[in-house]
Amino acid sequence: MKAQTFFARHPFFRRDELVAAYEAVGSSATSAKRALDYDAKTGVLLNVRQGVYMVNGPAFDAWLLPAKLHPEAVLAYDGAALMHGLAELDHSVSDLAPRYVRPLWLGEVAFRSVVEPETGDVVSRMGFVKNLVRDGHEVAVTTLERTIVDCFDDLDRAPPLEGLFDSLLARATLDVEAVAREALQRAGPAGCARVGLLLASRPERSEVRGQLAELERRSPRETTYATRDRAPGGYYARRWHLQVPRAMSMQLRMAD
Repeated sequence: MKAQTFFARHPFFRRDELVAAYEAVGSSATSAKRALDYDAKTGVLLNVRQGVYMVNGPAFDAWLLPAKLHPEAVLAYDGAALMHGLAELDHSVSDLAPRYVRPLWLGEVAFRSVVEPETGDVVSRMGFVKNLVRDGHEVAVTTLERTIVDCFDDLDRAPPLEGLFDSLLARATLDVEAVAREALQRAGPAGCARVGLLLASRPERSEVRGQLAELERRSPRETTYATRDRAPGGYYARRWHLQVPRAMSMQLRMAD
């Protein structure tokens, strides 16, 4: 077996995956390890963590790495927003894993895991995980609704919320009832307010009038920022007690 053939199909991989591929075509594990050591020494491969390698090339398929750091990892937050087409790769890719995974930095990108024991249970994860196929690779990702709520609830693990609002307001269809239900189950006060702000600006807002009222009841009692932007001015959404940056407010339905 030619190692380059394997590398072309696996931009990130674990040592045991290469050994298994060699053995599947009748080559020895020793041959696989010899090829691996040689290509790592010559710079063809980069050892990103013990037993995990990256092909050194122009492509950087960051969304493939978390599953190599932990086989049960599920892309979430900014990582899932990337896979759902809601955001571009920025400086962080987050995932859920059943136990602690040490953070990893590759260049300017941080790979961060959140401990979520349910990702290790086949039955439990069916409720919030789906498998997406991209460039021939199947990747476990949180559902769109879970991704939206997670990002709106935890800005530190989300891509810039201004961009997420633009993407979600421009989206032709959105299951607003599922998003509202997820927010009411999972989000804290600020998350409920941000989700309410979004859903109240969607054309389907009449479908979730009751859920919007409940989200309003759960919103913060004191003014909270809608995004990380703390610049003065902008728009104050009274219903949600949210201070919204001026540029973002232009995309929203202003009626409270």
